[in-house]
Amino acid sequence: MAEPFRFLHLADLHLDTAFRGRSEAVQEALRRATRDAFDAGVATAIERGAHALLLAGDLFDSEVLTFATEAFLLDGCRRLEDAGIRVVYCTGNHDPGGASHRVRALDWPANVDLVYSAEPTILTIRGGHGEAVGQVVSAGFTKKEQYDNLAAKFPAMDGSLPTVGLLHTQVAGAEAGEAHTPYAPSTRTDFDQPGYHYWALGHIHKRQQVFPDLPVHYPGNLQGRHPREPGPKGGNWVEIPPMGLARTEFVSLAPLEWQSATVRDPTGDHLDALVAELAGRVPATSAEQRLVRLELAGASPLADELERADNRAELEDQLAARLGALDVEVRPGQLHWPVDVSELRETPSPLATALDMRERAMTDDDLLDRLVPVALSPAAPSDAAARRAYLRELLAELEPELVARLVTGGGG
Repeated sequence: MAEPFRFLHLADLHLDTAFRGRSEAVQEALRRATRDAFDAGVATAIERGAHALLLAGDLFDSEVLTFATEAFLLDGCRRLEDAGIRVVYCTGNHDPGGASHRVRALDWPANVDLVYSAEPTILTIRGGHGEAVGQVVSAGFTKKEQYDNLAAKFPAMDGSLPTVGLLHTQVAGAEAGEAHTPYAPSTRTDFDQPGYHYWALGHIHKRQQVFPDLPVHYPGNLQGRHPREPGPKGGNWVEIPPMGLARTEFVSLAPLEWQSATVRDPTGDHLDALVAELAGRVPATSAEQRLVRLELAGASPLADELERADNRAELEDQLAARLGALDVEVRPGQLHWPVDVSELRETPSPLATALDMRERAMTDDDLLDRLVPVALSPAAPSDAAARRAYLRELLAELEPELVARLVTGGGG
């Protein structure tokens, strides 16, 4: 019986990201973590007997590629070549494949298929005895600003071999898509066609199966680059039997994990108590290293003290030591001194007026429309009912921020 088509799907490595605004230690740790994650991906592909490694674009972050990164990347591809593993790499918006771009100039080993044409290429993947085990249909970017729908060009396939579509694209409706420019935009219809067992996509950094009934997958970026990309990162290990459905398994590869948490109403009234409380709100992780961001909101007896940069720095240092974290960032911007809001509501003040108006706007459509006219809410849906529902979701979370902004500290 023929063996399943086995491959590792990676995307969005963004090698040589500058990580501006971080300390030198954090910058170096992030650069090293991205390389270590790719190394782990290469090792996984070899250990599991992959037929192919699929790279769905944005392998580099820009045209500025260091010699060290170039040597590192090509060495990884040669290790895969020695193991008989094919590499299929389609270009994306950060690493387009135009004639003048860096990706075309690299001395790729013979096992690497570099796909940079907008017209789909069909590649047959073979097993150890030369037999065809699968095929990859792929297209790439020749320029950064690719606004054509490349997925619409992919041909229907007969499904006689396990078939994978490989592309860097933004799928309409994908989770977290709003964080990315809609390059090579695509829709559900483009993927709902015969003969494809798995779609290996890149561009959106949040891991997901885009549609519950279609095998359209983003593995997420290989290594989180900032606090908005938290949690384990890695790639998808996929096996497609000759006459069956794709079996997909997320494989954690990144050695460094970003963690974010919001702590409301911290009660600690001295440094040691606050350190213990905040450390207890950060979830455990199996990652080798972690970077932590804590957003503090609501009432705290230490709200005034945490306005001082030196106090925050000491808190961050102690939290980093307690958690064994590479770095901790504490953001107390929504903290306020503990107050009795019910009492404040009864006392004439700007805060009492704002709280009353917020409550009335939760049920009064006319007031809501006057307070937030369409011109001031471009992010809201255009449908009136949906727009009001969206604005009321924001209003529901507004009270703590109003208190934080309009009540001064009372800690003496």
